[in-house]
Amino acid sequence: MEINLADQIQRLSGENIDLCYHCHKCTAGCPVVEAMEFGPDRILRMIALGQREALLGSRDIWLCAGCYTCATRCPNDIDISAVMDSLR
Repeated sequence: MEINLADQIQRLSGENIDLCYHCHKCTAGCPVVEAMEFGPDRILRMIALGQREALLGSRDIWLCAGCYTCATRCPNDIDISAVMDSLR
């Protein structure tokens, strides 16, 4: 039985991605979003939808600068940098 992607990422990162209501503040503040295909907000949505292959095949997870700008802007305190680390 394959483990649900969202559960796996939440366990690895310690972040509850279910708290994301897609306000896009993380993406709006991301300094490398212009180089990304999806951006932080959409990546969280793709995790929730179980789009494992698209995520792990995306260069976005490698482009993340780990600057924590997304985390500081998140109204629900989701550390998206930790989520990106877990995806890598």
